[in-house]
Order: sequence, then structure tokens, then C-alpha cells
Amino acid sequence: MESLRTCRGGSTPARSRPAAARTVRFRFNRGGDRHLNRAMPDITLTRWRVCPRTHAYVARRRAQGKSDNDIARELYRALEAPSAA
Repeated sequence: MESLRTCRGGSTPARSRPAAARTVRFRFNRGGDRHLNRAMPDITLTRWRVCPRTHAYVARRRAQGKSDNDIARELYRALEAPSAA
């Protein structure tokens, strides 16, 4: 399976305001595949509900004090990383 970056999906760095200069955020690639960008939240939420490995990951991150939005953001980033398979 191609990674999301290969098909121009995935995220790109977003500009931050001076007050939030230390926080690095990403947004979906506007020039990429719209269908792929739309599918990312669906894939992430489905994995969150169904996948045991994702359940364990979410439990670990919640124990570290991460919010659900931060966890979802990290799952998006994991989706767009090239797979080893």
C-alpha cells in the first residue's frame, strides 16, 4: 500500500502565530487527494473503535495525560508514515 504522502495526501506544516511559536501543528495537504484527506479521520476513528493495538496505544497516551485530540493527531501522523510492508 502506498503511503499517504506518496499520493499527496497527509499533512503539511501549518504556519503558527507568534504566541504559539513553540507548538508545531500540521494540516491536511490542500493540494493532495481530497478523497484521501477525507478518509483519514474515518480510518483513524475506525481503528480507534476496533483495533486492539490502537486501544492499547490510546490507553498509554491517556495515562500520559494526552487529550483525545492530541491522540487523534498522532494517529493521523502514524497513518501517513510509509509502511514497511
